[in-house]
Amino acid sequence: DLGLSVMAAAGGVAGVAAGGFYAWMAESGGRPLAEALTGLLAGLIAGGTLAAVDTFTDHQAGMLVLAAGVVALVGTLFQVSDRWIVDHLAALLPGSLSAALVAGVIATLVASSIWVLNGTTAFALGGAAQDALGQVRHEIGPGFVGGLLGGAVTGLILELVGFHLEDHT
Repeated sequence: DLGLSVMAAAGGVAGVAAGGFYAWMAESGGRPLAEALTGLLAGLIAGGTLAAVDTFTDHQAGMLVLAAGVVALVGTLFQVSDRWIVDHLAALLPGSLSAALVAGVIATLVASSIWVLNGTTAFALGGAAQDALGQVRHEIGPGFVGGLLGGAVTGLILELVGFHLEDHT
């Protein structure tokens, strides 16, 4: 039985190693960290906006609709702010650590999520916690499909209005 700290540490170390290798090969400067911070800001704005809309309209949307909306909004905010925020932040952030730090954090979060959703301790939780995890597992599929649809439609719309996504990589 692997504990959360072991899973998180192993994921983090593997992510830092992979990100360091990527940084060594690609020499991308501080761009990965700048993009991650810009995405975090866009996610906070999108999540807050959707939560406010959901609260004030008293309409309970399904996970597919919420995921599609948040992905569409985050993608749009990120693309619109890319030239201003990412380019300026990339010049300020340490290039040699940027990709390694981002990959390490992502790998730690993924390993921790796997542990929480599928770990043996999930079966030892009380009834209410097990019910909550069951609801989360039930919503993963619709959320995934909603995110895919939201990203695809938003990407198409951004391309049609002149945001050529291939120019921003």
